[in-house]
Amino acid sequence: MKLKFNLVTSKKKCLAMSAVFAVIFVLLSLFPGLNAGIEFKGGSALVFDLNSSVSQEEIKALVDKIDSEAYIAISGAEKNIAFINSRIVFTDAQNKGLVLLFSERYGASNVKLLSFKKVPAKTAKTNLRNSLLALAAAVACVGIYTAIRFGLPIALCSVVAILFDIAVVCGMSAVFGFQATSAFVVALLAVICYSVFSSIGFFSKIAEKRKKNMRTQSELDDLAESCMGLNLKWAGYCSVCLLITFGAVLALVPSSAMQPLLQIIIGVMSSFCSSVFIAPAVWHSIVANGIAKLVKK
Repeated sequence: MKLKFNLVTSKKKCLAMSAVFAVIFVLLSLFPGLNAGIEFKGGSALVFDLNSSVSQEEIKALVDKIDSEAYIAISGAEKNIAFINSRIVFTDAQNKGLVLLFSERYGASNVKLLSFKKVPAKTAKTNLRNSLLALAAAVACVGIYTAIRFGLPIALCSVVAILFDIAVVCGMSAVFGFQATSAFVVALLAVICYSVFSSIGFFSKIAEKRKKNMRTQSELDDLAESCMGLNLKWAGYCSVCLLITFGAVLALVPSSAMQPLLQIIIGVMSSFCSSVFIAPAVWHSIVANGIAKLVKK
């Protein structure tokens, strides 16, 4: 059974709703904004094994004596591993003071500092710049590849869809308070790759069937709706398979690895919407405008 979507009559609605959602997610990314980790803001990261089950509230009450804005996460099968990210670049004295606080609360024999990392502000700025360059390079490479392989209109569609997906992931990460770390950048790169992959069914069918020149609006409409139905099935099957896989993985991974996985899951759902509704609508608008000009001539 072929799935069909009336792209021609719904195109303007798709584009308008996509623009509204994109603006909302961009604003959410800015206000309240992403919770940048120490890799991008500078600070200290400590990991403690407390040899007993602890709560986030307990650890926060102790860490508040040094930094009330520190990010706290609890992991481990027995909830005994405490992750602490602080915007303060701890001195050795502050580090020892925190170890002493934990020792007084849980016993010196039970407290073990597994790792301690400091990121100076200068290094954090370099990390941020390199991450942004990596994301920009990924988007540019996708645009260049799709322009060579499928043509400039499809390249524009792929870039618009990718930017929408990035806005959604960043906005939802800000809403849920996910920390933006190097793992977050990896998640965004994965979303960029999947955004193109989920649209490939539409792109390839368009490129295949456009080998014959279309000179009328009806031919364009028929082609767009036909390829839209095919891509709806392609993107739907791929997204469902990935969501089931990631859902199963979430039950197995430690809590410290959940955030990147959840960000990828958000990206997968966004990519399904952008590949099915946004990319085809943008492509149809671009090509329809070109045909209208050709008919006038």
